[in-house]
Amino acid sequence: MSGQFRNVQVLFGLVRKLPMSLGSDLELTIYVCDYIVITMKAAVIQIGNSKGIRIPKTVLAECQIEDEVDLLVEDNKIIITPVKNKPRVGWEDQFKAMAKGKEDELFIPDSIDLNSQDWEW
Repeated sequence: MSGQFRNVQVLFGLVRKLPMSLGSDLELTIYVCDYIVITMKAAVIQIGNSKGIRIPKTVLAECQIEDEVDLLVEDNKIIITPVKNKPRVGWEDQFKAMAKGKEDELFIPDSIDLNSQDWEW
């Protein structure tokens, strides 16, 4: 761990004990945890005219963060979430604008028989 991170804590939640027998005189106990929370302190560093933190590569991979993130400030906390590809974002507004401008006519009329032999699918 880099010198930028101090006081790393790993918190386990809902730990369950699963005893297992592996034969007549061998017994094994497995502890299963439903979630793991890792907390760490990070130094705020100068980045140009702004400030930032360094996020370890393993944390970025675990959170599936690649090139962009969404930042949400809530209750004096910064919540960072990866930007997911949203292919249809904004379509509703665009369709409304097209309807308002009478630009929403069909390219293929409804009267065409799509079950015709001439169509190739």
